Amino acid sequence: MIDKDEQTNTDPIIVISELPRNGHEYGNNIPIYERRRVQLIFYYPKNYMGPEEGLEQKIKNVLRRYGFYCWSNSGHAMTPDSQNITNTLKFNFKKEVI
Repeated sequence: MIDKDEQTNTDPIIVISELPRNGHEYGNNIPIYERRRVQLIFYYPKNYMGPEEGLEQKIKNVLRRYGFYCWSNSGHAMTPDSQNITNTLKFNFKKEVI
């Protein structure tokens, strides 16, 4: 829950959450990497002035440099209750186990 004093009508809100784990990669029968996933949910106010795709592409570029690869983009949709524009991006990454 975002406090009323912290809410904005001009800036997007980004919620980051971890998704269930997606298995391991092995070497000599020993787990080396764990495949993980994370998602970013963007909530844009209905009167957001910036291009949504520009912000999302910048975030994709930064995450790619750190080994996070986007595998799902749900597309933009307007929520009927709050009139926010939303989009969900999902990323894969590897976490070293050893």
